Amino acid sequence: IGLNGMLFSRCASGMKAALGAGAALYLLVYMGVAVARLTYPFELEWMEGGSLVQMRRILDGKPLYAPPTIEFVPYIYPPLYFYGAALISCVTGFGFVPLRIVSFAASLGCFGLIFLIVKRETGAWFAGVMASGLFAATFELSGAWFDLARVDSLCLLLTLAGLYWARWADSRIHFARTGLCFALAWFTKQTALLIALPCMAYSGFAKRRRALWLLGVFGLLTAGGMQMLDAA
Repeated sequence: IGLNGMLFSRCASGMKAALGAGAALYLLVYMGVAVARLTYPFELEWMEGGSLVQMRRILDGKPLYAPPTIEFVPYIYPPLYFYGAALISCVTGFGFVPLRIVSFAASLGCFGLIFLIVKRETGAWFAGVMASGLFAATFELSGAWFDLARVDSLCLLLTLAGLYWARWADSRIHFARTGLCFALAWFTKQTALLIALPCMAYSGFAKRRRALWLLGVFGLLTAGGMQMLDAA
């Protein structure tokens, strides 16, 4: 029994090491692929060209949302991602690079938040590494979109940040941060509400008074932002 137990323990340790190495490998491979195609001068996916035009409109001082014409039809997405990329383009220059930098940095932030959430839930850093590696492993299977000039990675990062703060919120500041993150996620892509609304409903039920800070910040920012966009 002692020999079998020792063999089992060694096999388990070996499998754990292999799994950890595989998870880390997926993370490294993704980062290598993303960096390698960061400066590719043409579209990697059909929506990237539209994102480039959106950013060009901002840099030219033209309205991002306007009646459709033969020359320009605006995307239905909110403006945060495009304004962030336009700001970075002041340093990098115009092109796909600033758009992809935002997405690539956001994807790295997603890996970090997944690690922190799972590690805090389980108390095991290995589980956090495995969770991040598993997400990285879906890169090709999900369409290789993590680093593309699209709004999705930034939206996911802000949504995960909101979930992280909401899960362990124990002060007014934490709830206010949650509301801020969910509002910014909504101003990146509207489907963030599919996650934010149930989370806010639960927080309102479970935490009551403190959750008013979450609802208040989220409501103030989204309502005020929509008023500004409508006025513009």
